[in-house]
Amino acid sequence: MDSIINLQKKIVPELTDLLVQRYQILRQVSHESPIGRRALAGKLGLSERVLRAQVDFLKKSGLLAFSASGMSVTDEGADILKELADYVRKLQDI
Repeated sequence: MDSIINLQKKIVPELTDLLVQRYQILRQVSHESPIGRRALAGKLGLSERVLRAQVDFLKKSGLLAFSASGMSVTDEGADILKELADYVRKLQDI
């Protein structure tokens, strides 16, 4: 798996950044759900515009759910978080 990660970092580094960013969004929502966009953007240090684009993608993918009280992670989103944890740690060289 390490060789795949190294290839990915060299060939498509933006994919690594995007994956980590979306993982961090899911993880933060999971820890603080329900949470609104403005609060989440502040916690992650992202602009609301950037965050909106990412959470819209995650919602369309069925990983986030929206309600009047804020966002929460769906069951599928929670499963993805578990599956990605080790991979993201390796991507970040942790």
